[in-house]
Amino acid sequence: MEEEDLLELALVFFNLDKTFTEEEFHSKYRELAKKYHPDAGEYTSSILFNELLRSKEVLEEFLRRKSTFSPPISDDGDEILKKSNVSKPEKSTKPKPVDQSYNIYKKAKEEENLAILDYFDKTKGNPVFLNPEENPPLKKLISDLSSPISAYNTILNEYPESIWVNDARDSIKRLGTWIGKNKSVGRT
Repeated sequence: MEEEDLLELALVFFNLDKTFTEEEFHSKYRELAKKYHPDAGEYTSSILFNELLRSKEVLEEFLRRKSTFSPPISDDGDEILKKSNVSKPEKSTKPKPVDQSYNIYKKAKEEENLAILDYFDKTKGNPVFLNPEENPPLKKLISDLSSPISAYNTILNEYPESIWVNDARDSIKRLGTWIGKNKSVGRT
């Protein structure tokens, strides 16, 4: 599929037009993530959530290119620049800074999803025991969720201005139901 087609599909999925701002994008993403997340949203299937993630990547790339794009100066503009002894703006060669909080969030979300999927794979058709001592897969899940919870706490503590803070806080709260009320799951 062509890049332009992927962009159009992503814009439709997010219900945005090409002039969207970064704030509109992040706001819409949070709204859709809550709606489509298979563990916490309106749908139990991960199909729409996976489509959301694909569309998100396309729109992030579009935003990245849009923010580094400077429109070409017309021939008339070149003449004006020559006469005024002003040079054309140079393209920045500095790489765009990597959002470390996103990398932490992405890895935590992957670990969380794998742990929960693993738990459900191991407990299909089995009676549910909420006591980890009676339910070894639950005990393993609780152990496996400690890393994502720690990562979400890192986002809360070290990146308080990150766009991922609300999602990290919501994830900690949601994962607390797996951990149990007697266990501490970090700062909320």
